[in-house]
Amino acid sequence: MHVERLEGHSFASVRAAYLGATHPDLVVAVGTQFPVGAPATAFFGATPSSPAPAGLYTWTLASDAAAAYYQMTGLTTDDMDPTVAGRALWQTDSDGQVSLSRVGYLSEMCRSLTEWDATSTADTLGNPMLNAQRSVRAACNGFELDRQMILPEQTCFTVLTNGIPTPWVESELTAGAQIDVSEAGKHGQVDIPECG
Repeated sequence: MHVERLEGHSFASVRAAYLGATHPDLVVAVGTQFPVGAPATAFFGATPSSPAPAGLYTWTLASDAAAAYYQMTGLTTDDMDPTVAGRALWQTDSDGQVSLSRVGYLSEMCRSLTEWDATSTADTLGNPMLNAQRSVRAACNGFELDRQMILPEQTCFTVLTNGIPTPWVESELTAGAQIDVSEAGKHGQVDIPECG
């Protein structure tokens, strides 16, 4: 079987970057893509683009984690209880154990962004929600972008302005991609670009 086109949303851009070296002629079309190759500080700096629900700024880890989850997903306390949202950020079960899905997520996340060490030195004291987001990914400090990642030549992204949870951040890896901008929509629900 010969695959000619890859379509998807979000982390499909990471999957495409795994295939670029071996399948350079693959056509890649991704909506609300993850900004593979971007600096981690730029990604986290752009992520909190929606207001967190009121009443969660208590400077406690549980509250800050819940607020961070709401910001990253666009959900509110009407959609999910703050206790559940706080656990969701860390992807822990009811006993507080980290899930295997979190380990798998970090395995890809850590290799998909650059400059992780800078996240531990960036001034984040004024933004507890950003601190919570960064602390949950502290395991990535010391990782570097996977050197085998390369996007196929014919790669197209539909970028959602003020996208949650994957804001658009340019990188050397995505510099050759065709970019279409969508002003409205939700993560995973924008049109896949035509791309060819």
